[in-house]
Amino acid sequence: PQGYIVDKTPRTIQILNGETTEINWNFTSESGQIQVVTRSSDYNVMLDKDVDSLLAGAVFEIINPDTYVVVDTITTGVDGVAASNPLPIGRYIVKQKSAAPYYLVSDKEMEVKLKIQNDVVRVEYYNKSANISLSNTMKSNANVTAGSFMRVDFTAVNNASDTRLDDFYWHIKIPTDCARAGTLYTGIWNTRAWYTVSYKTNMNDYKEVSANLLSTNANNFDLSSTALGLMSGEYVTDIMVKFGTVPADFKVKATPALYLYVMPNVYNGYKCIVRSEIGGKIGTEWQTATATWTTNVIKQTNLPSQLPTTGF
Repeated sequence: PQGYIVDKTPRTIQILNGETTEINWNFTSESGQIQVVTRSSDYNVMLDKDVDSLLAGAVFEIINPDTYVVVDTITTGVDGVAASNPLPIGRYIVKQKSAAPYYLVSDKEMEVKLKIQNDVVRVEYYNKSANISLSNTMKSNANVTAGSFMRVDFTAVNNASDTRLDDFYWHIKIPTDCARAGTLYTGIWNTRAWYTVSYKTNMNDYKEVSANLLSTNANNFDLSSTALGLMSGEYVTDIMVKFGTVPADFKVKATPALYLYVMPNVYNGYKCIVRSEIGGKIGTEWQTATATWTTNVIKQTNLPSQLPTTGF
């Protein structure tokens, strides 16, 4: 039949009187192979790769254009080449599914035709370097009175990259030497992502406060020892917000905030330091960014009931 290879090997059969004899003849379809070569289109600062460097780890899909069914998925090796399994003669579409680490996926789709038996068609893709950037900033009081509350605004908890990041997280370190955690206002981000909020204490490991929260909705959680029902002498030391995958340009739209109660016994001039860290993975590599804010604690002292006077 058309599209199959002729098998010229003779077969011997025995025909017996009064019986029907069957012979099964298996035909192999004519096939070819698609190869994809992937190169860097620019100098990659993160990996120190020059223009035209061969890229390993790029994944491509080979698609039947009539049904749009994926017939093969291939990955480039260290030589930058991805080779398909034998494919029937015909027309295909090649589409990039994922890029090598620190590179962006090409949106180009290429049509490939395998025309004859053992045909090998090679196509090239060029990938642009990814810009990996995280933005983590905060602001709060310059000064705070001991025994009062202060508010910390987290003005940026952002994936400022031009590519998505996996396992995105936000960690807040409570300055327990001078303050205790109060209410956390989660704020709102510009695109949808699901996340969980957990806390850690000086006596226990992380415990989940809430899960399946949507980043485009605002939430708030009282993390004081009383509200959480903690034991005597137990208090929150860390807050962890874990996202899954966040897209490029994932950024704060309504500012998250945390209220802290500054303990009354903190001495005058003490430096209360709040720390924040965000991070995410591209491939297997972690990218992080840290931020700190220092607030000066003012300890008010009682004035004497009678002040000195002049004129003596």
